[in-house]
Amino acid sequence: MKEYINVDEDGIVISKGSYNFEGFIEVDKNTVELGDYFINGKVNKDKRKWADKENEIKASFTENFINGRLFSETLGIEVDCRRNGKDNDIQNVQNLIEDMTENGETSVDYVGYTEIKKGVTIDQLKNLLKEMRKHGRDTYTKKFILQEQIKGSSLKDLDNIKW
Repeated sequence: MKEYINVDEDGIVISKGSYNFEGFIEVDKNTVELGDYFINGKVNKDKRKWADKENEIKASFTENFINGRLFSETLGIEVDCRRNGKDNDIQNVQNLIEDMTENGETSVDYVGYTEIKKGVTIDQLKNLLKEMRKHGRDTYTKKFILQEQIKGSSLKDLDNIKW
């Protein structure tokens, strides 16, 4: 007995379970595992390739979102642009602006990814926030564009789709 999922022509999961291979000669028994796609009782490895590519793009998106960085045109250095529960650089910059405003400070040394930019003003930090937000939007846009490319690609062109 092997585990399987059964999907319709659009890749929608119809059922999951165990499969007895007696009399099932169309499939190589060693390659049928949970995650293989069945269409009309036959394994469709091509359908799985589209799903695997979509999962690859989602993983790259998540990695970029959690550990992202960008080159700030405003500061002229590469800066972190992470967004997760532990590290949220947008909130850090917002808090820095608020703290500087409350304390009457006009500039600060800003620690980027590998460099320190001296004398960064509140206006520069506000522009950095805009760059960070744009980076987030661009990251989402890239993900959506690549997902659409995956849906519309041939099996031959699927490998050319990269993050």
